[in-house]
Parts: sequence; structure tokens; C-alpha cells
Amino acid sequence: MPLPRTPQELAFHVDRHGVLAVPAVFWVGLLILSRQWVLLLLVGLSSRRDGGQSAALVAGASVPWLALAGQTLALLVAAAAFCRMPTGGRWARWVWRHAPKLLLGVALLNALALLPLLGRWQSFALWPDLFLASCSLLDAAVVAAVFTAPYYRQMFQEFPAPAQPGR
Repeated sequence: MPLPRTPQELAFHVDRHGVLAVPAVFWVGLLILSRQWVLLLLVGLSSRRDGGQSAALVAGASVPWLALAGQTLALLVAAAAFCRMPTGGRWARWVWRHAPKLLLGVALLNALALLPLLGRWQSFALWPDLFLASCSLLDAAVVAAVFTAPYYRQMFQEFPAPAQPGR
């Protein structure tokens, strides 16, 4: 096996199934895209410690259903990434092949869910609203990387070959 000669060759890591490995920064990008689910998980975990007070706060607030529905697509892409092995199902292969478009949909739905919050100029609060707008910029950066980085373009084209029966 020849040694890598260029920085580009060093960046391409192949996993044990012979396909490009999913890098850690991609998992961070999926966490950014599915931030509402992460927040609900953290609130659920903290409500166990504080006797349900955190869950009561969330129940009293309006839950961003549009954002949660869209971010479910990012969780679906994460599930397909975990299934990138020869025994991965047809659903995982389909999701992985269409992952860039699904992640673009997540970013667009996140922005769409944000519009009503930013559209209320009478009660615009600089720091929380600016943070939410910054989250949309992070979404755009993740999607731009998925569509433009050669590593990701190649990674989404690869899925381990199906396992042969009897081998």
C-alpha cells in the first residue's frame, strides 16, 4: 500500500468496509442541524433531576414543531451514517445517497421556522434573536460544506457493498 503523498490524500480516510469514513466534524454538523432535538433531550434529562420543572417550562412554551419535523431528517441521515456497513438496509442506502438534499431541506425548514420569530420587529430582542439568526448561518455553512467539499461529495457516493450470503 503506497503512502499518501499530498495533503488531499492524507485527508481521505477509508474505514474497514472500504469506503470513506464519516469524519467527526460531520457529526458536529448534524448536531447543529438537529439542535432542537438536542435541546429537548437535554431538557428531558435535566427534568429528571429537578422534579419536572424543566419539562413544565417547555410544556408552557410553544414547541417549534416545524423545526422539529425538519430536523428529524438530520436524525435520519445520522441513522443512515451509523448503518454504513455491508449489512446496511436499502433505506439507509437511499437516505445516504440523498443526504445532501435532505440536509438542505433541514436548513431551509430551520430558516422557515425562524422567520416568524425574526419578523416581530416590535419586540425584537437583540441577543436571543441574533443568536437564532446565527444558527441559520451555521446551518448554511454545514450545507455549503456538504455540497462543495470534495470529501463529502465522494463520501455520499459511497456505501459498502451488500453482504454476500454464505460469506
